[in-house]
Amino acid sequence: HIMGYAISTTSNAYAVIYSYTNAKLDNVRFIGNHIEGGSYGIYIYGSSSSRNKVLFDSNYIESSYYYPLYFYYTDLDFLHNTVMEAQGHYNYFYTYFYYAYNSRFEGNHIQTNGYSSYQYPFRFYYSDSTTYICNNEIVCKNNSGTTYAMYVYYTYGTHIVNNSIYCYGTGSTHYGLYLYTGSTAYNGHVRNNNVVIDPNISGTTYPCYMTSNAYVTNWDIDYNNWYSKNYVGYVGTAVASLTDYQKYVTTAVNESNVNVVFSDTTDLHQRSYVNLKCPVYQGVNNDKDGEMRLT
Repeated sequence: HIMGYAISTTSNAYAVIYSYTNAKLDNVRFIGNHIEGGSYGIYIYGSSSSRNKVLFDSNYIESSYYYPLYFYYTDLDFLHNTVMEAQGHYNYFYTYFYYAYNSRFEGNHIQTNGYSSYQYPFRFYYSDSTTYICNNEIVCKNNSGTTYAMYVYYTYGTHIVNNSIYCYGTGSTHYGLYLYTGSTAYNGHVRNNNVVIDPNISGTTYPCYMTSNAYVTNWDIDYNNWYSKNYVGYVGTAVASLTDYQKYVTTAVNESNVNVVFSDTTDLHQRSYVNLKCPVYQGVNNDKDGEMRLT
């Protein structure tokens, strides 16, 4: 159990685990730790010429005041971790993965519990085709502001596959998967994801949000389930029906719009898979529980 100060500051000087540019981490492993408190749970900052290589596996992170996770210029295997928001957190709940190349983010459970107003539970800037974001479970409760459950910006072929996202609470704005699609330079593979926003939520609810429809044809998007009461998503403009969505996202011929029933609000195992079948994606052969996928 690694415990930092119970402190109310956004300074990274009070991170529980801290490493900055000149201290390169080469094949460092954090496995099975309970990391609690601090301004940041873990803050690791490499450089473009001297990237860190880190395994972060089966850790439990809670009660960080500002960022539970902050990785910059790090080749990262981020696997089977649990990240929990706790009461007393700053008004913002962020994780941050910047220049995540040669990385795999798989089997993690990230949960917000309604204490912060602005939530970015799983946020990425710059990732490429060597990076997989798969089999993650993101549960977002927001009672007073805006949620970006999975925020992925500036991607060069990143694989976003088999993730489950559920948003609920009384907050006014909920984005499930947020993608930057505003340039020919960026693209990715978005497959087999299941994003549900509680139908009891009123206000702005987009299970998927794509910033522009001009360059969506660069992307490989299919076999996802997008559900909210109001919109299937936003593709440069709000789209209320699956048919309208598919006019913009022409690869999405097998998408669905189903209000999935999960085990409960903290466990996103599905009670039914009716109308939610999808083919196994190469490189993601097992599910979150480690069982082989058959379909």
